[in-house]
Amino acid sequence: MASGGASVSSTPGQKPLKISEDAKKELWKLRGRAKKANNERSKLYKKCVTEINKMLADPDHSYLPRKGNSSKMETIKVTLSVPEGKKSGDPLMFSNPRDPSQMLRVTIPANAKAGGTFMVSLPVPKLAPTDVSGEENNFSKTMKEALHEYAIKYDEWMDLECESMFL
Repeated sequence: MASGGASVSSTPGQKPLKISEDAKKELWKLRGRAKKANNERSKLYKKCVTEINKMLADPDHSYLPRKGNSSKMETIKVTLSVPEGKKSGDPLMFSNPRDPSQMLRVTIPANAKAGGTFMVSLPVPKLAPTDVSGEENNFSKTMKEALHEYAIKYDEWMDLECESMFL
């Protein structure tokens, strides 16, 4: 081994890589910071779980958004043609008439034949209400902060892990 360097080999029989002592020290610093960030992330995760358990204990589930009263979903009917070479039970892809960039898939029904047609019902997406008061979650401030802190710490931990892998 050359003076001032460390040797690392991940595969038996592979030539060891030469890593400078400075790079080795930097790697250990990064690994230490990643471990510390992971420990902090773990504590924040436990805090989130505690907050979730508090919410679940609420018998009214007041933290959840409320659904509207429309029990019947609006639909539109679409007529599809069965292409030649296709038979009942085969999948059929088609573009959504409301959003042509979206492809949908149905199974050709038992009574449909090549060259024939069949109808499918598609749900009509509901437009977002302009007034969303009462429609969003009612998470406590503590829960929102815990989730936010956890997300930041998780990202920090992942960044450090990735950085240490490519050093």
